[in-house]
Amino acid sequence: MKASTTLACFGSLVVPSTAWYLQVHNQIGYVADQLLNKNTQYMLSQILEPEYQGSVGRSAAWADTVSRTTAPYSYNWHWISARDNPPDDCGLFYHRDCQQGGCVVSQIFNQTEILRPCIADLAKGQYKPNQTCAQALKWVIHFTMDVCEPMHTSIRALGGNRFPVTFNGTETNMHQTWDRWILYAGTNRPNGFADDKIDPVFQDIYDRIRGEQNGKVGFREPIKDWAICNWDIERGTYCPEKWAQSSNAIVCDYAYGRYVNGSDVYKDGYAQGAYHIIDLQLAKAAWRLAGWLNSLASMYFSQDVAEAEDIENPIRGVDAYSGIQQNPLHRDL
Repeated sequence: MKASTTLACFGSLVVPSTAWYLQVHNQIGYVADQLLNKNTQYMLSQILEPEYQGSVGRSAAWADTVSRTTAPYSYNWHWISARDNPPDDCGLFYHRDCQQGGCVVSQIFNQTEILRPCIADLAKGQYKPNQTCAQALKWVIHFTMDVCEPMHTSIRALGGNRFPVTFNGTETNMHQTWDRWILYAGTNRPNGFADDKIDPVFQDIYDRIRGEQNGKVGFREPIKDWAICNWDIERGTYCPEKWAQSSNAIVCDYAYGRYVNGSDVYKDGYAQGAYHIIDLQLAKAAWRLAGWLNSLASMYFSQDVAEAEDIENPIRGVDAYSGIQQNPLHRDL
């Protein structure tokens, strides 16, 4: 959303009582869907359960829905506990900060490693639908988004959850402020977004990404700098660690660095300034995720699947996906 429109929207939001932040994951996914190449689209259509219709957007929020229920072992995987104290002491280092049991950095890598033989089998026409592969893909999708949310990269006040903040007269916390309230205010969406189709706000993000690719300026940081690591999957945790470090820098530079104790962040200009950062992080999340998935597919598909006559379309029955498989930590690094 353009800055002039965004600033105008910060005049009427009332914080809703219901939580819609899962839908932000869906919306990022719908942007990423439009950035996938044909091989990657095919990969998703075969590995994801039929209910998701091969869509990143439709499957993006799954990881949050199971972290406290059928897959409690995954609860800690959504963040990394950088042992910093922003804004005075900042920095994130994977080998120091990844908590016991796994973190968002290790799990982007671990679930990618689980996913790779699934894609290899698919490329050879030998893939049989199974829950382990489907879950690994959904975790990669979700965690690549989570690592772009600054509050998921700092241990201060448990990722901001115990840091009280006032937003338009309503008491909330720093984590929720960055997870949704600033975005909802900046886009004039007090009730959040739909979860079954892309919202015009996110379609605008996609259009600006395409514009950046064609030489237009759509964001405050050029698109050539977003990937950081060129989606080098073979370097293990290197890419997700770099993404986490870039998010952690925002925690220091703006989230706590610009916060005035006791102020209402909705009214003092904090939210308006933060919106532009969040807008960029949403775009980066979609761009990085699409690039990661495209890179994965390109490692195993030597030609366009639309032209490959030797790749069979495996039978994908619902029974193959029944139940939640316990997908343990692939490895602790």
